[in-house]
Amino acid sequence: MSVAAGAGNAFVVQEVSPAAASGAATAHLDISVPVRVEGTPVRWGTVRVGLSLEPMMKTLAETRLLLVLLALVAVLIVLASARLLSRQITQPLVGLAGASASIATGNLDLTVDENLVGELGDLASSSTR
Repeated sequence: MSVAAGAGNAFVVQEVSPAAASGAATAHLDISVPVRVEGTPVRWGTVRVGLSLEPMMKTLAETRLLLVLLALVAVLIVLASARLLSRQITQPLVGLAGASASIATGNLDLTVDENLVGELGDLASSSTR
């Protein structure tokens, strides 16, 4: 019995580590509550419960691993999305750069995709005139 559990009048919850408890293989919680009869000051005894922390620690480790894996998957999804978006932006620019180089060499018989919007669409339509 721990000193705190035997001396106090209130309930006690304390963590007992394997080094502090002789023979304990894992950390556990030691919970003690005094037993009294209503209306009398006499303490009849103490109810003590010991709970192993091993299942909780195992669940925490599994949850931590799951969160790390989910974070890695999220990073991969973000990287793939960034790659796709950057390709959608740069492919029309590469096409327009090639058309500009072709016009610079004197080749005026070229076709450029005019389905672009904004300034790129304006540049594409002006280069095919």
